[in-house]
Amino acid sequence: MTKIGMYNIVVKAVILKKNKVLLLKRSDYQKENAYEWDLPGGRLEQGEDPNIAILREVLEETGLEVTLGQPYEIFKWYDKQEKVDKVAITYLAKFKSGKLKLSSEHEFSDWYEISKLPKDVMPWVKRSLTEAKKLI
Repeated sequence: MTKIGMYNIVVKAVILKKNKVLLLKRSDYQKENAYEWDLPGGRLEQGEDPNIAILREVLEETGLEVTLGQPYEIFKWYDKQEKVDKVAITYLAKFKSGKLKLSSEHEFSDWYEISKLPKDVMPWVKRSLTEAKKLI
């Protein structure tokens, strides 16, 4: 008999401001993908609604408030480090207010045009931004 496990659910945001997107460079807070460019977001807390979770995660990681759009991408992967299946929900969002202040999970941030991304962008982020560009 096959054992069915639980999924960890992760939410991510493509935050738009003046035709640019916010990318965060991960610190070594977590060894997986350290020093690579990522989107703001994180895990849902127990019983948390994904729409609330993404607003909370963006505020915690960046100090910014956003206007949330609809989720536009859902994908699954196996996290080898944590040995667990994960599902990510990616949202489009627009910058609303706030001053950028990073959490300890990230060491640097900047706003980029989707067509001019920096090196070391996580592969799934590139794919996700390509899909987002079609909707902008």
